[in-house]
Amino acid sequence: IKVNATDQDKGNNSVIRYSLSGHDNRFQIDALTGDITTTSVNLDRENKAEFRLTATATDTGSPKLQGSVEVVVTILDLNDNDPQFTKNIYEHSVDETLPAFASVFQ
Repeated sequence: IKVNATDQDKGNNSVIRYSLSGHDNRFQIDALTGDITTTSVNLDRENKAEFRLTATATDTGSPKLQGSVEVVVTILDLNDNDPQFTKNIYEHSVDETLPAFASVFQ
């Protein structure tokens, strides 16, 4: 993800630096480019499906002025969980005269 801010001022008043908050240290932002990257390989949708971050752009003028934007990162699910049966053993008796393709267990 890359955020981008502009400043209509001239000179140092138009130079922008980016910062990030609300990210639980799982994300970082490049102060010069606004590129947001992960700092952790442990993003698991089953633990947390969405992160709400705040990106702030601050100019280097005097006084410093800033603007903020919400960044929503949605974690996509991977096939990382095995199917689980609801019981450890399934046990049932059937009649020996049960016809072919009849339901054995419901």
